Formats: sequence, structure tokens, C-alpha cells
Amino acid sequence: MECTLNLADGCNLQCTYCYEGIEKRTAVLKEEVMHDAIDFMIENNPEDEKINLVLLGGEPLLNKRIFLSLFEYIENKYTEYKDIFEFEMTTNGILLDDKVVSIVKNNNFKLLISIDGDKETHNLNRKSLNEKDYYDTIMRNVHKLLNGNVRFGVRMTVTCNNVHLFYKNVLYFYNMGIKKIHAAYDDFGTWTPETLGILDDQMNLLDEFYLSSVAYTNDVLLNLYDLKLTTFFAARKPLFCSAGSIGHFTVNSSGEIFPCGYVLNDPKWNIGNLQSGIEKKKLVDSIKNSVKYSEKCKECDISFTCSGQKCGFQNYRITGYLNIPSDITCQLEHILYRHNYHVISRMYALKIPRLMKYFDIAKVNNIELSNSMKSIIKEAVNK
Repeated sequence: MECTLNLADGCNLQCTYCYEGIEKRTAVLKEEVMHDAIDFMIENNPEDEKINLVLLGGEPLLNKRIFLSLFEYIENKYTEYKDIFEFEMTTNGILLDDKVVSIVKNNNFKLLISIDGDKETHNLNRKSLNEKDYYDTIMRNVHKLLNGNVRFGVRMTVTCNNVHLFYKNVLYFYNMGIKKIHAAYDDFGTWTPETLGILDDQMNLLDEFYLSSVAYTNDVLLNLYDLKLTTFFAARKPLFCSAGSIGHFTVNSSGEIFPCGYVLNDPKWNIGNLQSGIEKKKLVDSIKNSVKYSEKCKECDISFTCSGQKCGFQNYRITGYLNIPSDITCQLEHILYRHNYHVISRMYALKIPRLMKYFDIAKVNNIELSNSMKSIIKEAVNK
């Protein structure tokens, strides 16, 4: 089960690229709603499955009291279920303190700090509500995590106005000792041929960095490559995620259920609450009203690895349709595919273990390789 629980609607930053917009609600999750949400997860979780609990905002640590209380509630009421929980949270890092760090260290926790790079880059888009510069505060907390050997990563957003600094900032974090670097292209941005060209150039630099400094390691991750590796192996049709099912849903601060954070608090996508459960008919009706016939992705060669064929609710936020990605998403994904193909080809030629282990998995499980991987192998044989 994957459940996202919205701790706080508000945020202490006003990031220019935030898909939730600048003006946010200020509601926070109340303790009784948090209790109901945990109870609902335990009662509806299929036997022997993990519960992946994502703590969301706004900025989730604006509701730090409930953040801390949540772990106490699980410990006290569901001690025997404690080990089935896997926690995730993305925070801007301003409100991290020793209590939060202790929770992260002592639980099965994936923590990401949302930060775009050095101070120059951060301050391009990540402004605070009170106009105070919090970058030094964030970095003190980042170094507290590093010095305390806390497992965490950074989450960068690559935008039209910071793309020229992308490679520089990946190295900035890597040289700082951060092992997990997650970067996301801003699909909501107004990309131009010029900025897309800059992205392509930056990815050329990152290709070489990944091959020389990351590919041979066991503990460093760069998501734009590592999380795409497996998509190149299995021959499979692209599938959208299961958002809106009992195995994948989002709960807002009032205890109402939505399929995904992208449509949180959108009345059209309110599909139930913690008392009544998920109303499947309402979900199905909303889906039917949010798709239309399109040839756009039908013959696309990269649909198997494209986010536009996996994240329907991101599509909906941009185009109004679950099944139709934006032209920007298509352009960004084609750039990423070209670089993934290049890097995987090099990894195959060099027989880098990070890649080759997947061939063993495919063989043991009798998995047919994708056309892209077959093409990579054929090209290597013919050289």
C-alpha cells in the first residue's frame, strides 16, 4: 500500500515553479484525523504487504507536532505493525531539528531535502514568505545530517532559468558527500528551443560524470540514470500508476481521499473519506471524464520509459487529460531517453556490474528484453 498523508497545506517558501501555486491553504492535519488515517491504512492493507507512507505538504514540518505524534501513535497502538511501515518525506530543510533527525534515524525512512543547488541557484526560485534568506539555515541542517551519518538525499528541480547550472550543482552536492541525488525536470515550465538545447548540453556533461564517478559505485545514486535502468530491460506495455485504488491514495488535512497529490483538494477528484472509504464509481466517472482519444503516444518508441505514460495526474494538471502528456513533457523525455540510451550503451560495452546484474535477473525470471536493450546489444556486437 502507498498512502500519502498531507500534514500541512501551507508552506514557508514560495517557489516559483510549485505546481500547487503560490497562494496555498493554511490548514493542517489534526491529531484525530491522523489517527483515523493510520487506522484506515492498517485495516485496509493487504496481508503481508508493506505500507509506504509518504508525508506531504506544502511543507510537512510546519505541522511538526503531528509529525512527531504520528510515530508515537504507531509505536503505542500498532507496535506489532511498526516494521511494515516505510516512510518518505520531502522537506525544504528549514525546520529540521534534532527530534526530526532522531525519527529519521530510528525508522525505515527515506528523507529528501528539496534544494536546487548552491546559494545562487537556490535563490533564483525558492523565495521565503517573509523574504528572509534561509539558505544558510538549510545548509547547516544538511551538514547536520551528513555529520550524523543520516541517510538522505537531495531533490533538485531543473528549470528554464537554472538549467545552465545543472551539472555544476550535481557536482556541488556530490563533492559535499551527498550520495542520493534526485533531479526532476520542471514539466510545468515554459521551455524554449534554447533552454532545451542547454539541457541537452548539461546532460552531455552529466553522462560523462555518471560513467566516470557513479556507475562503478555501490552507494551513489543519480535518479535520471539509475531509476531508468530497469525500464530498458523488460519488454512491456507502458502502464499508468494505480492512483485512486486502495493500494495508492492520498489523504488531505480534513481526512478526505484523493487519488494523487497532483489533484489534492480538487473537488472533482474527492473520491471518499476515511470513514466511508474509496468510492470506486466516483473515481471511475472522474477518470472517464478526463480522457480522450489521442494518437499522440500510440506509436512512440520511448513510451515504455516515458513519465507521460506513467504519471496520468501530472498530465491532467498540465493538459487537462490523464492520457495526454504535454508537448514539453515529450520534449524533455526524448532528451532524457537519448542520454539514457547513450549511457546504457556505454555501460553495456564496458560490462559495468551496475548494469549487468539486471541481465542475470532477466535470465532467472525469463524476462524478455525490451527493443531498446536488444538494439543496444546488437550495436555492441556489430562494432
